Amino acid sequence: MGEKLHCNADYPHLFDFLDDMWPEFNEGYLRYFSQWLEGPEIVYKGRARILFVSTFFAPMMKDLSADFVCLAQDRFEVGLCEQHKLPYFLPTGWKKRLWEAYCNKWDCDALICDIGTWLREHRIKVVILKNDSLFLERVMIAGAREVEIPTITIQHGLFCNYSNIHGIGGKWTDHYLVWGEWVKDLFIKKNVLDADRIHILGYPRRIPKVGPGFGLCILGAMNHKYVRKLIKAYPYFTQYRPHPNENRNNVPRLALSPPMSNIYNDIATFGLFAAEMSTGLIEAALSGRAAVQIRVGDKDNLEELGGLYSIKPREIRKTFSQVLEPRKVNPYYVYHDPDPTKRFLEILSWIVS
Repeated sequence: MGEKLHCNADYPHLFDFLDDMWPEFNEGYLRYFSQWLEGPEIVYKGRARILFVSTFFAPMMKDLSADFVCLAQDRFEVGLCEQHKLPYFLPTGWKKRLWEAYCNKWDCDALICDIGTWLREHRIKVVILKNDSLFLERVMIAGAREVEIPTITIQHGLFCNYSNIHGIGGKWTDHYLVWGEWVKDLFIKKNVLDADRIHILGYPRRIPKVGPGFGLCILGAMNHKYVRKLIKAYPYFTQYRPHPNENRNNVPRLALSPPMSNIYNDIATFGLFAAEMSTGLIEAALSGRAAVQIRVGDKDNLEELGGLYSIKPREIRKTFSQVLEPRKVNPYYVYHDPDPTKRFLEILSWIVS
């Protein structure tokens, strides 16, 4: 093992994302983060070239021939790693120290140095993240920076014209992989990153071919009153797919997607999808399914992406009483490479070389 790092890091903005996000998000995220602090630490004793922070890109990981390890953020992600036989560890100790720092307004210098030491000792060459806006992701980036390991954030959500650029992030990571030209242009316009640090990956998952589908799948978390409107307007087979962080004991009384099931199981079954704001809508549209956004308040109009319907709650009855045909996604917003893993490795090779 190498010598322990002794750094004097200064990261005053580690927790400032809470100032940029809406109150409901702050409350939900803090509750989610605090509830996963108990339980055993799961240690990784091997070495790997790539560290994925989260299992969000598990489908792409399965296609990789390179050595990698996944940082599981909670018991749900541990289950996914075990299901897909992915190497992983669960750093409960890091999360406890990060939570204590947030609650007590402490600095995170010691934790950042320990993370940097861990990355160096395990021979990590690059750190891959799904965002650079939240607690754990930012402290991982800070630790990687201490030992000069590049960090790459892969876009994992939908962005449109009215998106809050502070919530999107991009200012902490070394490189950002986006779904299409539109987001790259947005990041350049907003001075988020230099053009040579923004790379077009396209949608990062393979899109399976599907046959005919029937019924409506509602993607969580949706306001229950809109769920009731949907059921009334569409009196056929309807299923609710809870968000991974949603309490399954507090969801509408409908048939539910099985825990830890892949969304593509639902896409293979259902012909119609609805949500307030969900990446699942774009996944459904890319697969050739009709996808409808129930647009509440001033949320982004996802119809701009070219593949979705976007309606106000008052339009639910009228919209769902007619046949909705699938729409083609505009590749300017969301490009899809037939082999996203190959494209990812090409970009990775350029960054790490």
